[in-house]
Amino acid sequence: MTEKVYDNHLRGHRVATCTPVEIESTVKSVIGIFGINKSILRNMDSFIEDMWNKYSINIEIVSDNDWLDVANALCDPARVTIAVPEKLYKRIVKKRRSKEDWKALHIFFHELGHLLLGHKPVLHHSEILATKYEDSEWQADYFADIILQALGQQEYKQLSLF
Repeated sequence: MTEKVYDNHLRGHRVATCTPVEIESTVKSVIGIFGINKSILRNMDSFIEDMWNKYSINIEIVSDNDWLDVANALCDPARVTIAVPEKLYKRIVKKRRSKEDWKALHIFFHELGHLLLGHKPVLHHSEILATKYEDSEWQADYFADIILQALGQQEYKQLSLF
């Protein structure tokens, strides 16, 4: 049974329902296809470069001076692009990780989740209450949580909607 929430409590766009089991299945496929394992942590710069070379996913690194702090990072599904400020990119590619560096990885995989889960806003004027499984931000967070668990980091668990 899914939890009911009001539209104004959604953290992101309302998107097609995706359950934890469905997200876990997607992540399992992504881990296999992209070769995600603990060894990528030492080579995140190469992993990010491969996003374009192998999968045509553009990771755009924006100068900190040009970044408009409206979000930590941005996903543009129409352009198959994830934009990150330079300061975040530097944390993502670090070899030794602090708590803030793991947070940076979570942000990166969260944005990748938006792309790979195919997020497009739907049901804007529905009279049926939304569920958390229709919240794009919840889905992307859960996607990133599962990947970080596969990388050996247990600290960033899914947050409650409230």
